[in-house]
Amino acid sequence: ARFRQRFRLWWRRPLLELYIAIEPIEPPTGYAWHAYFGSRFAWGNPAATVTCGVNSTPFQSSLVRPETPEYIEIGVGSERTAVLLAGLPFLQRQGERMIDVILIPEGETRSDFELAIALDCDNPSMAAQDFLSPVYAVPVEVGPPHVGATGWLMHIDAGNVVLTSLRPAGDGSDAIVCRLIETQGVATEVHLRFARDPVRAQVVDEWDRFQEELTAAGDTVSIYFTASEMKRIRVEFS
Repeated sequence: ARFRQRFRLWWRRPLLELYIAIEPIEPPTGYAWHAYFGSRFAWGNPAATVTCGVNSTPFQSSLVRPETPEYIEIGVGSERTAVLLAGLPFLQRQGERMIDVILIPEGETRSDFELAIALDCDNPSMAAQDFLSPVYAVPVEVGPPHVGATGWLMHIDAGNVVLTSLRPAGDGSDAIVCRLIETQGVATEVHLRFARDPVRAQVVDEWDRFQEELTAAGDTVSIYFTASEMKRIRVEFS
């Protein structure tokens, strides 16, 4: 195959971005784990630990073929290097010091891919989500609101709780539905602050059925997470 690999750094953003474009001259055929084009990462210490992000939670893995669409992290002592996978889930270890991110097995039609490397990242799960979620620019017909050109909608006071989805309520009411997950295996009480004072907050399931009433006081909703728990929250403003 022919390939191009481009690197990009942003000022004050602690990521090395990799853009990989592959042009197969002879496409891979056969068993996908043995015949593929991939991106190989290697490290010097065979005693290094390999950690995978699973549902935003880190788990050490010694598997030959770990699967995660989020990230892998190589750790030696206090030094940690995370590879952010941007949705590429299939990995193949080669010996004790190398791992391949599988890009093109037999039948794959995509030819360009993006990865990123982060050093000593405090929360690789959040970094992986940030890398995968582009910043959207939405054109509008009117200028900024009276409060100014910048604003905020929601604050989370716990660094180990990550917001994975935030959407308007599906029934058209003055409400939002958000999904949050605890990412470090630690039970945590979380306070969610909103730009407007909520009048009601509930835990709901994936079918929007009521599960639990939450306490809303002023602009804050309080909620308790057990280790690695995921919850879906409906917040009403009127």
